[in-house]
Amino acid sequence: MLDAYAMSYDVGAVKPQPRIYQFLLEKLDVVADEVLFVGDTVIADLEGPRVFGMQACLLNRSAGQTLADMLLPSLPIGR
Repeated sequence: MLDAYAMSYDVGAVKPQPRIYQFLLEKLDVVADEVLFVGDTVIADLEGPRVFGMQACLLNRSAGQTLADMLLPSLPIGR
């Protein structure tokens, strides 16, 4: 389940254009530094969000890394 998503044809922008990140912030009703952007391309999913003020990390699909691998260890479950 997704909290928000952006289709470039709806937004009129593509990553790493700032408008697409701004669209997501508005959908989520948050500010940039409250967001962790996770993706699998360096420019669009790591550098673009960081320039925009978001936290970002790169998913290494070629190494078999999944979103769960990245996020589950950081969740405060059972602590």
